[in-house]
Amino acid sequence: RAGTPEFEEFNREHLLAHAYDDGFRFFEPQANAIRDFETYGGFLAPIGVGWGKTLITLACAGIAATKYSISRVLLVVPSSVYAQLSDQMIPAARGKIPFPLQVIGLGGRSQEQRKFLARSKRRGLYLLPYSYLSTKDAVEILREIDADCVLLDEAHNLKSRRAARTRRMLDWIAEKQPQIVAALSGTLTSKSLMDYHHLARICLGDRSPMPLSTQMAGEWSMVIDSGAPPSSILNGNPIEPLVRWACKHFPSLVHEEIDVSGFRKAYQIRFA
Repeated sequence: RAGTPEFEEFNREHLLAHAYDDGFRFFEPQANAIRDFETYGGFLAPIGVGWGKTLITLACAGIAATKYSISRVLLVVPSSVYAQLSDQMIPAARGKIPFPLQVIGLGGRSQEQRKFLARSKRRGLYLLPYSYLSTKDAVEILREIDADCVLLDEAHNLKSRRAARTRRMLDWIAEKQPQIVAALSGTLTSKSLMDYHHLARICLGDRSPMPLSTQMAGEWSMVIDSGAPPSSILNGNPIEPLVRWACKHFPSLVHEEIDVSGFRKAYQIRFA
């Protein structure tokens, strides 16, 4: 927590000495995300605008290279920030955090240039705009990069499971099984758990707050989603284990007769 000796020690250990001495500090959400990445090897982080998601991803890329000995890291970003990230934000971050990776930008390249860079197998941070996941050679590029750490900034760009870019990324991750997957977004969901169930599964695995089964996650969404009717909670339904969990751990919010609004609050507290 900010202001504690532990927080100061974390900053001292994870910032360059001159940046720390000049008074630079991580925001608390940044420090928490970096700590979770370092401790658990991945995260799904609902971090809003203004809390420095870019610095989180770059710090995590450096940790992947140093602590986990990963040679190729893939960072996927919105096309709208690609140029600024490459030209301004990464150079600025190098003055604050340990970042031992060369940046290999795939945006603004021809198909042949992308293939050449992906096949180079150079140690570094491969920077890819989300829009390039919609191109026909996307899966080939992902396979050629062969990254063992995948960082998804503004991961709501993969919210729709039906979109070609989402299917390609999920299929490649299922095939490759990268050592680390981490995702950040300030707008992970609008109405449904299913907006981010697939992201939680690839990032958290068994640590996910939702069932890994898509079918059972759909059952949960029938109860927790915005507009879900109270009658959607039925005895014998696969959701019943979650109902018992909520009643046990959040008795002040959820009662045996099941108050749906309290049930949603219990889940939101757990996910936060």
